[in-house]
Formats: sequence, C-alpha cells, structure tokens
Amino acid sequence: MRVVRQSFLVIALEIAAALAILVLLALGALALRLSSGPTSVNFIKDRVEQAIVDARGGQRSEIGEVVLEWSADRSQVEVVARDVRLFSDDNRLAAQARSAYFDFRLTSLLGGNVEAEAIVLRDGTLAVKRFSD
Repeated sequence: MRVVRQSFLVIALEIAAALAILVLLALGALALRLSSGPTSVNFIKDRVEQAIVDARGGQRSEIGEVVLEWSADRSQVEVVARDVRLFSDDNRLAAQARSAYFDFRLTSLLGGNVEAEAIVLRDGTLAVKRFSD
C-alpha cells in the first residue's frame, strides 16, 4: 500500500509542476506579445460594454474595441476600451473618450462575470447641462 500512495503522490506533484510550468509559459508568452503592442480582445467587448452600462445605472454606452495593453506607469496589464461613448438618460452624448481603462473585481472575474470597480476615461470630453433654478 505504501508504494501505491507514494506513486500517487509523485504523480500528483508531477501534474501540479507541469500545470505550473504551463501557466508560467502562458504568462511569458502574454508578456512577450504585450511588449510589442496592444492585443485585441474584442471577444469580450459585449461583456465590457455591459459592465459599463451596469456601473452607470443602466445608461447606454458604446465602445469601439477592447485591447489588453501593458501600462508602464501602473506596472500592470490593463483592459482598455477605445473610442468610448457614454450617453445620458435622454440618449444624448454625455461623454466621450479616446480610451478608458478598467479595474475589475478579481472575485467576479474568477466567477466568470465582468464587474467594473473603477472606469477611468483618458483624453475625453464631457457634456454638462446646466439647469436654471
């Protein structure tokens, strides 16, 4: 019995080591790819758009494309939306930006959901409507 248990433990450790090596190789490949420029991830565009709508209380939002890029100033990989347009309740353009980056809740990402914790607009304009009292 001792031989069987020991063999099982050795096999489990070898599988864990192989998985760790694969993860490190994947991260290295991603880092190499991002060092040459942003990588398109438009397959998550609908989810990112919905995360913006949810964060804004249901107001319509549109984005042009979604990319992964390395942020040198924050020293991390960022999910960046380009050509961002945010609309008001009456469907008028309220804000637009050349790009926006997101901070996502890690717990929701691990669960397969995209939930924005913060959305930061870059190089944009904001339309302000003033009402007389």
